[in-house]
Order: sequence, then C-alpha cells, then structure tokens
Amino acid sequence: MNLRHAFRKTRRRLHRWAWVVIASMAAMAGVLGVIGFRTYLASRSAPTSALDLIYLSLQLFTLESGAVEGSIPGELQLARFLAPAATASALARACWTVFEQQISELRLRFSRNHVIVCGLGSKGVRLAEDIRARGTRVVVIDSDESNVGLARCRDLGAFVLTGSASDPWLLKKARVHRAAAVIAVTGDDGTNVEAAVRAYELSRGRTGAPLQCIIHVVDPRLQSHLRQHEVFTSQADAFHIRIFNVFESCAEAMLVELRVAARANNSIHPHIVIAGFGRLGEAVFSNAVRFWRTTNSPAVHPIHITIVDRSASQKVSRLSLSHPALCRECELQFIEMDVASVEFERGEFLTTTSPTPTCVCICFDSDTHALTAALVVHDLLHELDVPIVVRMKENAGLATLVGTSSRGAGVVDGIRAVGMLDMACTIEHVLE
Repeated sequence: MNLRHAFRKTRRRLHRWAWVVIASMAAMAGVLGVIGFRTYLASRSAPTSALDLIYLSLQLFTLESGAVEGSIPGELQLARFLAPAATASALARACWTVFEQQISELRLRFSRNHVIVCGLGSKGVRLAEDIRARGTRVVVIDSDESNVGLARCRDLGAFVLTGSASDPWLLKKARVHRAAAVIAVTGDDGTNVEAAVRAYELSRGRTGAPLQCIIHVVDPRLQSHLRQHEVFTSQADAFHIRIFNVFESCAEAMLVELRVAARANNSIHPHIVIAGFGRLGEAVFSNAVRFWRTTNSPAVHPIHITIVDRSASQKVSRLSLSHPALCRECELQFIEMDVASVEFERGEFLTTTSPTPTCVCICFDSDTHALTAALVVHDLLHELDVPIVVRMKENAGLATLVGTSSRGAGVVDGIRAVGMLDMACTIEHVLE
C-alpha cells in the first residue's frame, strides 16, 4: 500500500510539473542544437551565422535538419533525439489536457467499490484526502464549480463531478449502484437527506455487498423524520444508512478531554462555562446535561451551565424550544457578551459567578477567536486550575500552542484543543 501511495504521489508531481519538464527539455535541445551545428559546420569550414544556427536548431523539433553526413558532434547527436522527444511530449500533454474529462468519465464507467463524497466543504475535502490516502477510488460531487476543493481533489486523483448531490442523473453518472459507500456532507441537511433517498432508489436490485450510505444531519427533527422513511425501515440488504453529526462527535470529545465526569462527580455544584453557542455549543450543552442526568439526581445536585454568546438573548428561546426537558434539569444562565469586548477580557462573569466554574468549553467557529478566548480565560482562572478545552479546526497550526489528544501538552499548560476535522472527519469515524 505504501509503494502504491508513493507511486501515485510521484505521478501527481510529474503531472503537475509536466509543462516545466517539457519546456526544460526543449530549451536544452535548442542550446545543444546550436552548439552542435556550430561545431559541425566549423569542421567543414562552412560559413555560419547566429540566425542560421538557431534556424537549424529549431528544425530539429520537426525532424527536418538532423540528417547530416559525416562525423556528428555529441551535442548535436543528443539534440537530434531530445528535440523530437520534447515535441512528442508536448503533443501528448496537450491531448491529455483536451481529452482529460472524457478519459476520466470513461474510467469512471468501469469503476467499482469506490466511495462517493457529496459536498466539498472542509469536511468533504478532509474525507476525500483520507480515503485517497488509503488507495480507494473517490468520486466527489459539489455544486460550486469555483470551489478550490475541486482542484485539490483532482490533484489527489479523484473523479470530479459538478452539480447537485441530490440529482439522480449525477448520482447515476457517479455509478452509485456500483459504489461501496456514499458520504453526503454538504452544508445543507436537506440536500444530504435527499441524496440518501436518491441513492436508495438507484441501489434497488443491487447484488453483492450493500451500499453504505452515511449522511451528515444536524437538525434533530429532520433526523427523527428520516428515521421513519423507507430508507430506514426497509429490510432490504442492498442498502445500509447511518447518520452522523460532526458537532455531536466533537462535543463528546471535548467533554472527554475535560474529564467532566471525574471532576463533576467530585463537585457538589459543577459549573460548565460554554463560550460560543452555535451548533457545537448547543451539542456540548445537551451532552453535558444528559451525562449528568444519567449519573446524578438533577433535583439534588443540579448542574450549573453558563452560556456566553454575543446573541444570547436570541438563543434563549430557541434552546427552550429545542431542549425543554434539558433546560429544566439544569441551572442555566445566559450572558450576552462579545468575545472581542473589554468586558470579556475583564472576566468578571467568571470570577463573580457562583459556584466557581469547574471547566470551560470554547466553541467559536474561528480558530483565532477560539484560541484568543481560551488564553483570556486561562489567565483569569489560572490560579484555580480550571480545565479549558477549545475547539480548533485541526490539531495543527494554532492548535500546536496548546495540548491536543494526539500531542500531549503544548506551550500553554491547562488548555486542551480538539481538532474537529482530525477527530470527526476520518473514514474510520464516519463508517463507525
């Protein structure tokens, strides 16, 4: 597998630098041709000029001037073969560029057991990279022709199709009935669900191993309705479907990193501060309350949760509608505050609240804002030894300043980072 991966990597590099190599061959052939013709004509005392030498050298590329009599200098001998080789390489490369899409579609017609990735956001690109690294063929579908992820996937050797992932014609073109798996991770839950339904319809009558369909769905209500659909209730062996939610997975990992269970069980009044209340913050809230509910009596020892968000007032009502039971089982406090504000840097909401925070989750979408907030909280609560976990895009870049689950401690002690893409967007996690 490693040899195959190294071969594909070398082939991609040659493919990327093909025109540079061809241009270098042509330049070398031209220079050697001029030197070789000058030496050859000088040995025969024939008058020459610079323009004549350049003209004769250019004719080597079309096989018109290389047939000379007598002793041939080494430079000219090499140029006679190098120039036609450069010409042939340029023609082959030009033909490949023109017919690359047609050749790719022809190869796709004979593909089997490949993986179809729908949606090339950060999750889709990471999955495509992970699958290709394992030597499996990948077909990617994205509706945005200007998506930079398309070029990245082409470099990886993936088949690229542009259009809606819910288009049955496009899924059929991707040979979904012969694929091993379909992974829908577009930014729209509805598109992901429709892609799964279309894949189910196209896989009817399939023989052999069942088609694995994995879709990313965030909305719990949509998940509930989908589980009542035929794609879930059917007993057919040709199609298996699973739902995953990267925010739920990341939230679980963040709570594990904090060792919420151990610290909460040793505290009569556990207090979790959640900074940033988007999809991830909401998942951290629901997972924390559910865990506390299953291990303790909320009536006797309620868990205290403080949510800090610049749009907190708008999210109070949404949370009470989406999780009414969980809201009743905890002591909930909303603080409307911008992470970039002076009030946040002062941190009075941390030092004056009761009980004292036992752990802090930073859930902002921006890595820069998340790490900045984590450092501010760390400085404010450093003496209390309060654990802090921060959501980062991946366990690289800014995340190397703090500890991660894969690297241990970083420069700043007391802060742990969870790389969302590293943790949740690998093929093992998705398939399991």
